Amino acid sequence: MNKVTLYGRAATEIELKYSSNDEKTAVGKFRIAVNRKNKEADFFNCVAFGKTAENIAKYFHKGDRILIGGRIQIDNYTNKDGKKVTTTNIIVEEFDFIESKKESGSDFMDLPETDEELPFKF
Repeated sequence: MNKVTLYGRAATEIELKYSSNDEKTAVGKFRIAVNRKNKEADFFNCVAFGKTAENIAKYFHKGDRILIGGRIQIDNYTNKDGKKVTTTNIIVEEFDFIESKKESGSDFMDLPETDEELPFKF
């Protein structure tokens, strides 16, 4: 089963574009920073589609905490220079509000240090 849940902060503003096909599907791209226990962070490329993309772009900004759920997708293609490129993205299928950076008053994510269950359901 390919399922991932990440809790972190939006590391970039959400870039919202619409596909050029007849349906004009919304595509939102952004990065999420997820803290490790040692105060370092991992950065993940995320892509959302449709209403999910529109809502994330409308309500989230760089620095806001976000909980996302989805799947990992690895794509391979050849770029315009003829080089093979591999990308890894989190395809966001669902998300939840945590709090904005302004509300938290902190530059750090303050992730729980315990192995206990988080106080919210996904």
